[in-house]
Amino acid sequence: MKKTILVIDLVSSKKLNIIENFPDRILNPNMVSLMPQIICVWIEELGHNAIYFTYTGFENLKEELPKDLDLVIISSNTISAYLAYSISNYYRSLGIFTILGGPHAKAFSKDAGNYFDCIVGNIDKILLSDIIRNPNRLGSFISTDKKIEDFPTLEQRWKYIQYNINKFPYYRSISTNNSIGCPFKCNFCIEFNNKYYQLSDDHIIDNIKFLNRFNKKFTVIWYDPNFGSGISRCLNLLEKHFTNHKNISFGMESNLSELDEKTIIRLKRNNFKIIAPGLESWFKFNNKSGLIHKSPFEKMIYISDQLNMMSEHINFIQLNFIFGIDSDYGDQPFELTKEFIRRVPNIYPNFQIITAFGTDIPLGNKLDKDDKLIDIPYNLLDCSSITNVKLDYDLIRFYNLMHDISNTAFSYKNVLNRIKNSKDFSIKSFYLLKKIYGYDRSKFYKTFLNKLLNNKKFLDFHLGNNKIIPLEYKDKLKKELGDFYNFLPSKIRIRYEQS
Repeated sequence: MKKTILVIDLVSSKKLNIIENFPDRILNPNMVSLMPQIICVWIEELGHNAIYFTYTGFENLKEELPKDLDLVIISSNTISAYLAYSISNYYRSLGIFTILGGPHAKAFSKDAGNYFDCIVGNIDKILLSDIIRNPNRLGSFISTDKKIEDFPTLEQRWKYIQYNINKFPYYRSISTNNSIGCPFKCNFCIEFNNKYYQLSDDHIIDNIKFLNRFNKKFTVIWYDPNFGSGISRCLNLLEKHFTNHKNISFGMESNLSELDEKTIIRLKRNNFKIIAPGLESWFKFNNKSGLIHKSPFEKMIYISDQLNMMSEHINFIQLNFIFGIDSDYGDQPFELTKEFIRRVPNIYPNFQIITAFGTDIPLGNKLDKDDKLIDIPYNLLDCSSITNVKLDYDLIRFYNLMHDISNTAFSYKNVLNRIKNSKDFSIKSFYLLKKIYGYDRSKFYKTFLNKLLNNKKFLDFHLGNNKIIPLEYKDKLKKELGDFYNFLPSKIRIRYEQS
């Protein structure tokens, strides 16, 4: 029997206002996940009707979500989990089965199983077909470890890609893959146990050939968790098959160990304009930077020189930091980062705070056994604001340090310097909008610190000494969910009502 299946990609966790959140109006349509589009292609290949819906925060969920359905599949990060739970509750009240996939399904599968008919980890078309036939799995978690043999091309996904481009047609960003999984096994990442394998050469060639048909500019973002291990192969294919692809620029994430000067020059020649390496820590994960035997200070000096070299060739470089991990202590991680920013003024630092995404992940499992997890609501876990880990820092001291490093990195002087030295108008605009709208978190850290200092109940909650959710977090969630707060599962709502 032919079924109608809604596939929802929750890019945003909340309702947004175009005046207050204008940068998200630009960025969110370009932050969509790859797998929901692939699911839609497979659904149609299996002979069913697929309806694709991307929530960027600016759509009216109550009016735009269809009702005449047989099945709903939702892809969600953890920060969007309460919205996913509410949408699931809404559709289940109509007698429609619901499936959860995406990062939250892998990280918090047991909890999510209370609110969906089925939780899915890794999926292929065979498993999808089985789920469509029998979606009622009583909230159980299912996954496959089989290699995906029929990964849909950009041409097959194009109508879903175009749907997102139409949400903000002035910047066309498209996601594709060179590989699946990640060769590194970081204990904080949901990819820790996924097999790493590269997609076929033909898949990459067909995708670029397809985009070359258009006389339009596109930015292709390689969606691989770590593109670095496939750089040489991809560059070889581009150089062999495409002598002219000036309308297509590229962006990627990579480990630093793959980014020597020879590779960077090749990347520039092939129109790579965005690179986001993961440093994570001065004290840990040295295999990703190739600096296993260097001290933290030596590592900082080496990477400063490497990033300065890269910034001479690449338009935009974002370096990712994680603060609060177990190897950090005292002021040193922050002071090293300040010195790094002084030495490498043109890169964009992305500061995150250690967050444990469920006990299904090695880090979360270890922290749970050590009684170091705090029951923080999902919608607060954006990786850069509030942690759910009992840190090896005095909490107030830690947020003072976060406020200080944010002020340093995103001072008007440093932001204006990045704008001045950037050669790309869209990147200049990105720097400016991020600063104007306070996306650097420095204002948040200042406000958060004042609450920690002046409200003991608030402090106790964030230390894990008190599980009663502060009233302001209830008001925040109601505002974020809008009409769908009424469909928040009762178990969760009862906890909020106690605030």
